[in-house]
Amino acid sequence: MDRAHGIVLFGGWSRFTEYTLRQLLQQNIRVQSVVLDGFGPSSETFQQTQVEIHRSNPSSILEVCNGNNIPFHCFSDPRDFSSTPEASLESDIFLLSCYPRRLPLEVASLAHHACINIHPSLLPKYRGSNPIFWQIRNAETQTGVTLHEVSEQIDAGAILARKNTPYPQGARLADIERKLIENAVDCLRGLLAVSYSKWERIEQKDDNSTWFASPCDDDFVISIEVDAQKALNFIRAYARENRPIAVKDGVRTHRVIDAIRMAQRPEYSVRIRKNMTEKLRFSDGRLLAFVQQF
Repeated sequence: MDRAHGIVLFGGWSRFTEYTLRQLLQQNIRVQSVVLDGFGPSSETFQQTQVEIHRSNPSSILEVCNGNNIPFHCFSDPRDFSSTPEASLESDIFLLSCYPRRLPLEVASLAHHACINIHPSLLPKYRGSNPIFWQIRNAETQTGVTLHEVSEQIDAGAILARKNTPYPQGARLADIERKLIENAVDCLRGLLAVSYSKWERIEQKDDNSTWFASPCDDDFVISIEVDAQKALNFIRAYARENRPIAVKDGVRTHRVIDAIRMAQRPEYSVRIRKNMTEKLRFSDGRLLAFVQQF
């Protein structure tokens, strides 16, 4: 891989972006600069675009940049990047990782070789801003990561590389994200190991695509009619990330703050402060979970 030029990483204030930056550095892929959405954290007007549920501490991303002498920029309008010194340099790759805005093509074209987006699904399935959420919500057993070219239509550019990833049962979201990023950077290394002219491009077919919008409050509610394994996976992934998961049994709503395991045998509930373990009965079994009491 020719390291004469580097990569400009475009991202947001998310854990996914932070994991990407750390993995690139771990794999000795030179990051020329980092472009983050919004205002800098020292600004009184600092804002975060409400796209991703799971967020990184803003300072942690900047600490990685400072610790590795990587320039970073914070823009609410990606066109402002065009006026930076990095934009006038010859950058091989622009790499988007959880960048929450549409990158204008005039900015994408500044990359010498390609402008690539990391998308955590096997495109063209699960286009949209939060594909990991919807794949877990829909009880997919396989996911993956796709590297594709940035195009006018979001998540619709030509596919450069893909890698399948099975969902470990009961995994935490952070672990799923970390594995997807490892696979994405492996794919990127494979691309950079060959001549740009030899990259294979697979055009996406819109008739095979699916699209999901950002989740709303109702999407964090599940019914006891789903199977217990699906409920376990969803609660384990998301209950600690943002809010309790609501489980409705037709009579009452349980506010579940975490799932422990499938309840295969009778167990006694133990009260822990204001929370208690409770066996929630689903369509095909029971789930032992921490339920918030009001």
